[in-house]
Amino acid sequence: SNHLAQYPLAVYSHGLTGIAAIYSYQALNLAASGTVVLMVDHTDRSAVATRRRDSTHLLYDPKPVTDIYMKGKEVEYVRKRRAQTQHRVEECLSALSCLKSLNHGNIPDLASVGVSFVGKLDTTDVTLMGHSFGGCTVLSAAAQRP
Repeated sequence: SNHLAQYPLAVYSHGLTGIAAIYSYQALNLAASGTVVLMVDHTDRSAVATRRRDSTHLLYDPKPVTDIYMKGKEVEYVRKRRAQTQHRVEECLSALSCLKSLNHGNIPDLASVGVSFVGKLDTTDVTLMGHSFGGCTVLSAAAQRP
């Protein structure tokens, strides 16, 4: 048959102080069942450390948000957390968009090692997943882009 397998997609969002690597067990299990999984390391300083492209790191920094809460400014605290969640949502949706684009064209890094997803992804079968703050993130993402 000339029909190519269509692989479902998943985007995973880590919890507060997490990083993608600590959820690799879940990702590997999904991948073993034929799902293409993209793990997001968020850049909102909610990860214990996020490596940048230049090999420097963004480190976890709860101080700006928790200081507000500790001062009893709950409304401002909620606004800050919502802004942080929105940042994470945008990262997940951007990651999903990039993942879907692999169905239409190769990128040099993958092509150089003989990997191509062109025509192989089921872009209608998408799962957004997350743990703790990641769960909040993907629920918010799903509400914004059902």
